[in-house]
Amino acid sequence: MWIGRELRHLKKEHAKHYTQIRSLLRLQGIGQVKIGGDFIEALDCMRCSNGAALPVYLRAEPEREFERLQMVIAHKQELRQEYERQVRQEQPNDHTNG
Repeated sequence: MWIGRELRHLKKEHAKHYTQIRSLLRLQGIGQVKIGGDFIEALDCMRCSNGAALPVYLRAEPEREFERLQMVIAHKQELRQEYERQVRQEQPNDHTNG
């Protein structure tokens, strides 16, 4: 089924963006970071290894990667819903009164 193939592709893309975000932050000495819904706001509180705030030009790339990650997550959600809809349509209705 095409949905399964596309979901596998999106899963790989999800991991790629997630890993890229973590790598970009680690380069600046920023370790354990929760990459979730409030990630963009959390960037304001992050500090480089020297204690300085993350400069705008170094913050921009993780922000863009996070936006791409959010798009992939949304696409995965849409495909899962489509898959579930198709499965429901393909199941025979077994409402016999016996």
